[in-house]
Amino acid sequence: MTLIDKVHLTTDSDLRYNLTWAFGNFIQDVPRRLGKNAALDAAATSLALSHVRYSTGRRDAAPEEIKAYINALKVLRNCLDDAEVARDANTLCAVMLLLFAQVNIHLPGETSRVVLTSTANDRC
Repeated sequence: MTLIDKVHLTTDSDLRYNLTWAFGNFIQDVPRRLGKNAALDAAATSLALSHVRYSTGRRDAAPEEIKAYINALKVLRNCLDDAEVARDANTLCAVMLLLFAQVNIHLPGETSRVVLTSTANDRC
């Protein structure tokens, strides 16, 4: 069982913590796409970590959650360097998942600037 499998993807769970209700039905298609695109895999991990923490009611992001988010940004940037992979639907899905993860992470302004600066200056 992967981390994404532990996340509520069906419509029968509590609506406050259900990814499908929060972000759309396409979330249900993510697990079958995993393993085909590095950016999507990393973004799904980042979203799953942030969602699991958010679902427990903890406000502050854990270090592993922030590391997963930074890693997902780096992997996405590398995927965008390849013209064919950049146009892939899975890469677009990765971008969407990272946007959703960012909603859950709640990085304060200064922390957000540091994270973005470190990813911009660090090539994988």
